[in-house]
Amino acid sequence: MCLSRIGVVTRVWDAEGVPMAIVEIDDRAEPVSLITAAAAVGDRVVVQFGFVVEVLTERRAQDAERLRSEAQASLGRVAGTRVHASGTRRNEP
Repeated sequence: MCLSRIGVVTRVWDAEGVPMAIVEIDDRAEPVSLITAAAAVGDRVVVQFGFVVEVLTERRAQDAERLRSEAQASLGRVAGTRVHASGTRRNEP
């Protein structure tokens, strides 16, 4: 199971020598550490366990989002629910 998520960097700062960022993930602002990857405001990044582990190119970000949407749709069909882009689930009739 993969616990990484994709988000967009909205703020970067130095916290007493530790590079930090705010990343918007699923409409939530989350503070993360940049000690494993350098990122700038506007970059799409992979976050795992509170650390940015990769800065994505636009193409990689689009591919990852497409795969995520396809996986969510497949999981929804298996469970008898439909998963919307917002992440909400609705029972199928």
